[in-house]
Amino acid sequence: MIIDTHCHLNFNLFEDDLSEVLDRARSVGVGRIVVPATDLATSYEAISLSHRIPEVFAAVGIHPNDCQSFAPSDIEELRTLAGDPKVVAIGEIGLDTFHKDVELGQQITVFQAQLDIAMELDLPVLIHNRDADDAILPILENWILMRIKNGKNTEIPGILHAFSSSMAFARSASDLGFYFGAAGPITYKNADDKRNIFRSIDRNKVVLETDSPFLAPNPKRGRRNEPAFTQFIANEMAAIWDISVEKVQEITTKNAARIFQWTNL
Repeated sequence: MIIDTHCHLNFNLFEDDLSEVLDRARSVGVGRIVVPATDLATSYEAISLSHRIPEVFAAVGIHPNDCQSFAPSDIEELRTLAGDPKVVAIGEIGLDTFHKDVELGQQITVFQAQLDIAMELDLPVLIHNRDADDAILPILENWILMRIKNGKNTEIPGILHAFSSSMAFARSASDLGFYFGAAGPITYKNADDKRNIFRSIDRNKVVLETDSPFLAPNPKRGRRNEPAFTQFIANEMAAIWDISVEKVQEITTKNAARIFQWTNL
């Protein structure tokens, strides 16, 4: 089995052919898909999709580029949504200084509020980190310390989605217990630095993801990404780790099951 741990199946780009997309995913062995939200509306959409499609699970949260209109009442709504039995994480949350859509201070406020929910509910987080290493690492360090203080599980804190930071950041995040999402960019010709990182970090902390409809891997680069394309990421990980594709699937599926606390795979 392959698990796509980060896929925006609820986006409009899939509305015309979702059934075909799911059929292609199933045909290559994709057995579960996690659909993260980017705001309250997409949190509801992700949950609705998860109840319509057995292999789909949801994450709820507010993306850093969509948090300008955040209000404290949003946290109460997210807390309620997170109680749905098919919600397995809080996400996609984090920081982004690349797009500059929202002032960093506002992003941090919203990020920390959602980290608090995840700690309260003992759910993992799906973290978006774009050009924000210096800002996000101390927040995560403090969050792990608070989890320890409050007796919460620190073995599965969350996934650094589509990981693209430095080796030094990877080591620090790994020490904190975080997992790493391997996405399409590890297949790109100029991605030796990313491949070296995934070669070096603990295999038991790596999961596969597409970030569909974005970041399509080679040889599908430039097209709409979809869950079936996890096969190309798995192939690349097999080359990076010098093991069989079947072994990559086994390792990364066990990792995803661990972090999302699935016991029925």
